[in-house]
Amino acid sequence: MRTCDWLFLGALLAVGCSDDAPASKPAPADMRPDLQPGDMGPGADMAPAADEGVAPDQAPPPRPEAVWVEVTLQPRRALYALDAEVRVSATAFDRVGAPIDGAPLTWSVAPPGAATLADGRLNFLAEGPGAVVACAGDGVCGRAAFFVDGGPPSLVLASPLRGESLGQDGSETIHVAGTAADSGGAVSVRVNGTPVALGEGGAFTLDLPARFGINRIEVVADDGVQDPVRDVREVLWAPRYTPVDETGATLRDALAIRIDQALLDANRPVDVPGEAAELTLQGAAQILELLIALADVTAVLGDPQLVDTEAFSLRVARVDLGKPEIDLFFSNAGAELFMRLPRIAVATEGGIEVQGAPISLDGTLRASMAAFASLHIAVVDGALQVEVGDVGIAVESLTGNFANPTAEVLVETFGSRLGTLARDLANDLVLGLIEEQLPTLITGVLDGLLTTLAEIPIDVSAPIEGIPPLNLRLAITPAGLDLQRRELMGLRMDARVSHLAPVLAPHADPGVPTLSRPEYLWVAGEGLGGVVRLALLNGLLHEVWRAGLLQLTPPLPPEVSVLLSAVTIDGRLPPVVAPAPEGSDLPLEVQLGDLRVAVTGPRAEAPDLYAVDLRVGVSVAAEAGQFELVVAESPLIRATLIDQAGDRPFLSGEQLATLLEGLVWPQVQEALAGGLAFGIDPIEVDPATLAGFAPRVTGLSLTPRFEGAPAVREGRAELEGGIDVGVRLAAP
Repeated sequence: MRTCDWLFLGALLAVGCSDDAPASKPAPADMRPDLQPGDMGPGADMAPAADEGVAPDQAPPPRPEAVWVEVTLQPRRALYALDAEVRVSATAFDRVGAPIDGAPLTWSVAPPGAATLADGRLNFLAEGPGAVVACAGDGVCGRAAFFVDGGPPSLVLASPLRGESLGQDGSETIHVAGTAADSGGAVSVRVNGTPVALGEGGAFTLDLPARFGINRIEVVADDGVQDPVRDVREVLWAPRYTPVDETGATLRDALAIRIDQALLDANRPVDVPGEAAELTLQGAAQILELLIALADVTAVLGDPQLVDTEAFSLRVARVDLGKPEIDLFFSNAGAELFMRLPRIAVATEGGIEVQGAPISLDGTLRASMAAFASLHIAVVDGALQVEVGDVGIAVESLTGNFANPTAEVLVETFGSRLGTLARDLANDLVLGLIEEQLPTLITGVLDGLLTTLAEIPIDVSAPIEGIPPLNLRLAITPAGLDLQRRELMGLRMDARVSHLAPVLAPHADPGVPTLSRPEYLWVAGEGLGGVVRLALLNGLLHEVWRAGLLQLTPPLPPEVSVLLSAVTIDGRLPPVVAPAPEGSDLPLEVQLGDLRVAVTGPRAEAPDLYAVDLRVGVSVAAEAGQFELVVAESPLIRATLIDQAGDRPFLSGEQLATLLEGLVWPQVQEALAGGLAFGIDPIEVDPATLAGFAPRVTGLSLTPRFEGAPAVREGRAELEGGIDVGVRLAAP
């Protein structure tokens, strides 16, 4: 070999052995010892000539020294299962980054019990961290770390059961119990975000405070390595459940009406028109004043011919009670009526013979009367009963207006036959008005009220097109009275929600979830107060559920049908109206819990099953005598996968929630808003009752009027309003 060639090879070795050459980077192409001289590119003319080979007796160059080792695991994973199949390989590199073929390697596993290595395969023995180490000489080693986990933690929730109804035993908590374990040893559990301690065998328990309505319990087990495992249970809790029969449910004290003293007597006089008219009155006292002013009390007298003898004849031709003055107050037993009739006029015909001289009685008797009556009002066998108690009548004045002045003197003379008859006539007129006609009138008004409340139709629209609406009936009957003297009367009422035919619930029926019934704390207002307990709304929703309106197979729109072949919905629990959580925009919340939704993919043989929790804020709106639910635009929908048909579900819980909000919610919202609307029609008094009392009155209606948003407290919605009284008068 020529001297220049040796110098060139020495220079290459000197550069290759330089301590300044980084070991972690491959050597430049022109410095790699595995290149052939002809691969050197522009420097190829520096290679030895073909006829200038190495001397036959020269030894081969020594093996390059390994400076680092690379260990590779295939496949590479962040986590490995215990039974994972992993291949291991390693490569040693020299200082210029070139692999060293055939470099001897020493293998080990750290920690020693983590795995075994044989035939290039790694067999895991224990969970936790570890590494495969390959060394090429003293201190020149490479390693590949791994982490082995046997899988996510196991979580078994024994209590509560999915879709369970709780509270019947008087417990005010929900008992959560289960076990959690992880093959790696460490696992933590949270129940609704609260950490719980694990006992022997990973057992845990926690008693959660129960809230009226659907309670959502989310249990999470986390080993810090795998994704946390979750189990969600939705259960119904109520302090009591109202039982149902085959056609409906009777809800005690479901509603109440408060009639204030201001509505009983507004202290405003009423004018009686002399022609046909339609009047609007305020208060019961105004109604009585108008009706008494127009009353035909001749029926009280029976035979208008009071006396018919040769010496004395008197006939009543007409009676005009005049404009009464009435004060009406609530009492502890009912009501007290104070009435003055200062201008009673009785047209008479006849004559009387006094000492052989005939005296004409054609003219008018005029009287001023005062009366007091106590009215006893009670609820008897589901009906309002009015009875007249004590009555007191006083004649304030009695005069006559006759052609013969002697007749006037006879009327005014106390103890005279004519005077006594005139006083008896005035007493009989007022007494008959109070004891006979007034109770008949009040009973007629109450009968009209009870008839209206006895059957209120409620047509609930189905949330899916093609399903006929559900026809329910709401019957309201008096249950009890609370009276406060000169303040108010509270009428408590029961309600019955019923079907036209017997129905069978689609699942186990706990009854209507009902909050406890605290006594009504009556506070007088300025007119009419209405109270609706949540039990009434829950009774309506319960019967909607019991009729199967939450067992649905909604039609899929074209854009969805290409992705899914079917969606079915099964409401396992009755919907509930409950007080909304603090900070909510609306005072109430409709809750649909454990709504089972089965989703079938386009090529799936069986559906994936989810449990869905739907909640939306609502309020009760009142206008005139109509009530309806005001429903928020957007609900809270949460879906939890509880069973999957294949290796992976077709939809995640979040995707299903989004699908339901767009696919089903608009129809459910419409059904809630319009379907649960009901109203109290104007109360019409029987025209026959009116005709027999005051012939000019051809119509009398009372329309309850509630306005504004309700105040929701203690499981009831309270509204304020009044009563519009309409009267139709015929011409005299």
